[in-house]
Amino acid sequence: MVTLLSLLLVSTFTLDYFAVKLGLISNYFTLIPELFSLLIALLIVGRSIVLRQWEQPLRYVWFFVSFVLVCMIGVVAEAVDPGPLVSGLRNYFKFFPLLLLPAVYKFSEKQLRIVLAIFLLMAALQVPLAFFQRFVQFSDSMHTGDPITGTVTVSSSLTLVLCLAIALVITLYIHRKIALFLTLMLFCYLAAPTAINETKATLLLLPVAILGPFFLARGVEKKWRKAVPILGICVFGLVVFAAVYNAMIAARWGGTGITDFFSGGAYEYYLYRGSEEGDFVHKAGRLDSVILPISILSDSWMQLLFGLGIGNVSPSALPGMEGAYFELGKDYGFGMTAAGNLIWEIGVIGLVLYLLLFVLIWRDVRRCAVIDKDPEASWYYTWWSTCVLIFVFGLAYKAVLQLNELGYLFFLLSGVIASRYWRLRHSSDSAPAAQKEILPRLKLAGR
Repeated sequence: MVTLLSLLLVSTFTLDYFAVKLGLISNYFTLIPELFSLLIALLIVGRSIVLRQWEQPLRYVWFFVSFVLVCMIGVVAEAVDPGPLVSGLRNYFKFFPLLLLPAVYKFSEKQLRIVLAIFLLMAALQVPLAFFQRFVQFSDSMHTGDPITGTVTVSSSLTLVLCLAIALVITLYIHRKIALFLTLMLFCYLAAPTAINETKATLLLLPVAILGPFFLARGVEKKWRKAVPILGICVFGLVVFAAVYNAMIAARWGGTGITDFFSGGAYEYYLYRGSEEGDFVHKAGRLDSVILPISILSDSWMQLLFGLGIGNVSPSALPGMEGAYFELGKDYGFGMTAAGNLIWEIGVIGLVLYLLLFVLIWRDVRRCAVIDKDPEASWYYTWWSTCVLIFVFGLAYKAVLQLNELGYLFFLLSGVIASRYWRLRHSSDSAPAAQKEILPRLKLAGR
């Protein structure tokens, strides 16, 4: 199983890059992660039937059933064509097998350590590639950081991946798994690309990744004393980000720097541009991409509640799989944010269901932090609580549910947390036996 998951994670970080960015392989190779998802789904069905076990709260199953019903209503109501329907199934259901897999398969500590090691390796590889893209490959585009993506889909996805890795480093430091010097070195290394890829949300994401573990860590003595050098490096990082942004990217905003971008009110136009139906002059901002589908679909309560059908507003790299409302969505900000995409294709009810899923995951990880008495597992809950906050922000910031490098990892580890909570609540053994559970214990040399 760990081999399968390792191949899946590596493929999510590399196939799109080789196929779409470099054109070295066919675009059909980008379907490989979906094939892995299908294989995992078959394994879930087979193991649940043979073993007759389901070690995960049933509320996740009910969520999945509700989500399927909502999608079916939209598909039937809008008579979605087969091509867009297949595309929609890929986009909306490819991550769920990873969420449900831990219910029928118990991961060992070694297996989870391998998964986390692969994620950190993939994150670390983004740094030299990002600098190569900035100063060599795309050196003629120094006014913008949009091409600086590493191997992932877009520049903002690169920032999200690196912030997850930074949150892990800070968490390990708080829980005394790594020393301060190594923490500062890793922080500077992982944060460097966020200063050159023009992701203004770094000013919000980076503090969340750094401060989140301090607020969410439980049972750590004198944790705020350890925060002093980290706060210092956080302030230093934000200052460096502003300086680099002003020096390399300011030309994109008419000669104004990042400070003027916020103080001068340009951020308001960046987030909300007041676009309305029939207005093709102003490109939609982040908030416009969420408000516009509500405004446009409000003429039909059915479309507002259940959307226009999965895949029916989405573009596609494969011929014949574009949605019937593809042109409409392109004009009104589809693809900009996950929240807006959900409203367009599965309606307000679909968005509410996804928000409910994040609430369920958050509640389970915080409950595990309370009832699990294993001190070697507490760092995992601290880190994943921070990651959930970052992903919730991502719903209104980027189309995170279409980014394979983020979605597969998030759903897999969230499923591990859900199953961990179920086993903690249903274990008939004593507390020491519960400490033998599946979360990885880091034992680093010299610590």
